[in-house]
Amino acid sequence: MNPSMQNVIADSEPNPNRKMTKCQCLPKRFILVIMGFFGYNLLYMLRVNLSVAIVSMVDHNHNQSNQTWMIMNNNGSNNMTITNGIIEKDKFDWNENIQALILSSFFAGYVITQFPGGRLADLFGSKWLFGLGIMATSILTIISPFAARIHYSVFIGCRVLEGLFEGLAYPSMHSMFAKWIPLYERSRMSTFMYSGSQIGTVLTMPIAALLCDSEFFGGWPSVFYVFGSIGLIWCAIWFIVVHETPEIHPTIQRKELEMIIANRNNDLTKKKPKMPWRSIITSVPLWALVIAHFGQNWGFYTFLTQLPRYFQNVLHFDIKKNGLYSSLPYLCQAIVGCMAGYICDKLYASQFFRLGTLRKTANTIAFLGPTICLLLLIQIGNNDPKWSIILFTIALGCNGMFLAGYHVTHLDMSPTYASTLMGITNSKQQQQQQSSLSSNDGWNQVFYVSCIIYILSALIFSYFDIHIIVNNNFDLIA
Repeated sequence: MNPSMQNVIADSEPNPNRKMTKCQCLPKRFILVIMGFFGYNLLYMLRVNLSVAIVSMVDHNHNQSNQTWMIMNNNGSNNMTITNGIIEKDKFDWNENIQALILSSFFAGYVITQFPGGRLADLFGSKWLFGLGIMATSILTIISPFAARIHYSVFIGCRVLEGLFEGLAYPSMHSMFAKWIPLYERSRMSTFMYSGSQIGTVLTMPIAALLCDSEFFGGWPSVFYVFGSIGLIWCAIWFIVVHETPEIHPTIQRKELEMIIANRNNDLTKKKPKMPWRSIITSVPLWALVIAHFGQNWGFYTFLTQLPRYFQNVLHFDIKKNGLYSSLPYLCQAIVGCMAGYICDKLYASQFFRLGTLRKTANTIAFLGPTICLLLLIQIGNNDPKWSIILFTIALGCNGMFLAGYHVTHLDMSPTYASTLMGITNSKQQQQQQSSLSSNDGWNQVFYVSCIIYILSALIFSYFDIHIIVNNNFDLIA
């Protein structure tokens, strides 16, 4: 071991009698990635649950605008109140515009805190930012049914706050990833960890559908209680087992620590340089990355928030089938994403392919695959539900390649500022408010727009030599 590495390890040990665990079965960086996987799992559980729950929250056959809601007060007596927008107990008279506003309100908060979240993670660390973001979102999720019963505007406010806290959490893990994961493992590790988002969606949709169809805690309210409680349990484990850097982990094996330090391509012992804002703002390749991230967000969130409504309004699936069929595409997306990360690492290790070429190829497949499937779906319409499900599944399966494409390029560009760059690119999101989408023509317009954005994003990202992007290291500029 070279002297500089010895100094790094020695200086980073708060306790000279570091306790070394005898268990070699699970390296500490794997524990971080697994906890991160479940963390992103929860971020999407807490985000997506409403897409299914709202199907049961709304009375779709209402005939009156004002109805009576029975409320039990603390003394057990019945209070009769006339409330606009409520059909019966826990059924709401929300038209398509209100539903679209509620579904999109999360993103109003989410886009605001993307950049602050990434910057705070680079400056102060990711552990507490990521954990507290999920904890706050979990608490807000638990109180969501109470907010909805008060008024839909209160519910919207609750969802905006959830978006604010998730916006702080989402980009923060890039910073911790740069500290913990060796360069040659980053594609497979990052795709596995971030695939937790898709698995969270896969689990949420059928589970939420079953809860909505049950009598457990009144049906749809249990969706918020269950997922919020799971989030709080995860937070307790996260704060105990995860540490900001491998250098301060109390039980890490010395061999693993040395390997991480030698292969992570950034030196944590140096004083963090000033942010090279001019170089970042004027970086054309970075703006290509921003456009790619915007294109992915547009297409992905169109699927994420609208797919259950499409299956209900166009294909007329019941709540159980809706949850099951809505989750299948995300399972395929997660599997393909993990495979793409593993293959990219292997190809890069073979030294036959440039890293930029691999990123560009994966990203092109991720964007053009869904485009082709959506164009075919427009031709089919609602005539064949089976093929609609197959095309949605293939579309999101191809899209899973983005995890090995642009999504990990932030780490390639700058390990030191990875979370900040993620915050910059992920803040350029749409706030979709598709309303009254009950006909094929309305949905076809949504699909056409998504196709155009996918194609433009793929072309722009592929036009620039991604080899320039991954070597445009802002750490060196600073």
